[in-house]
Amino acid sequence: MRLVSFALVLASAGGPRRLRHGAGRRTTTHRPSRGAVVAPPRVPCRHGRGGRGDLVVITGDILDNNPAHVRDAMRALARRRGRTGVHAILGNHYHHTGREEVRRGFAAAGLSCLVNASVRVHGGDPRRGSITLEGVDDVMAPRIASGEGPNLRRALAGADPEAPVVLLAHNPVFFLKAAGRVALQLSGHTHGGQVNVGHVADRLMPFVAGRYERGGLSHFVSRGVGITGPPVRLAAPPEVMRVSLTARHT
Repeated sequence: MRLVSFALVLASAGGPRRLRHGAGRRTTTHRPSRGAVVAPPRVPCRHGRGGRGDLVVITGDILDNNPAHVRDAMRALARRRGRTGVHAILGNHYHHTGREEVRRGFAAAGLSCLVNASVRVHGGDPRRGSITLEGVDDVMAPRIASGEGPNLRRALAGADPEAPVVLLAHNPVFFLKAAGRVALQLSGHTHGGQVNVGHVADRLMPFVAGRYERGGLSHFVSRGVGITGPPVRLAAPPEVMRVSLTARHT
């Protein structure tokens, strides 16, 4: 598994300086009705001089569809640590598993799950300012009939209008609606195509992996470290993403 690093300059960035972005850690059997879960791999707490992240965010599913695995999955996630917390969002498979069961699992493990909600995050010293971390529901939730879908307006209600907004949205297609409304979007869902030999996924999906820019919004899509369907990844190496935030000097 590799560590992928990106840097982003914001108008102001008094909050966390380093974000660790993890996406799908899910595995599945060939009989989806059974479901399965695998513990996240042990990611070293230090990668060179960067150290661990100030803030850890998880934008991928770690469950397929079986609520019996919620407790063990959340225990595995609870091993991740950031200096200013660990925050997750709901992906499409969480709705197949059971929206409320998953949310209760996050809460029992002491992890934050942002569903059309936001939280102020600072880098250890509130006097240095903060960012607004916003999480939205998955775009497929209304079709699965267990969620309302993403609601940016509700998510940002009461947030500091001067703080840069970092948006967590599981499916990268939400980038088309968020452009111009937030500073950065982090997504998962794609597994980097999972089988992307000859860059076939790049021809089929608008966002596969890496960095995208549109309407003043930067968008980072992580390949994650999991699989779905066939237990194989080709030309889509598993990864954890590190994002470094700095303030623009005027």
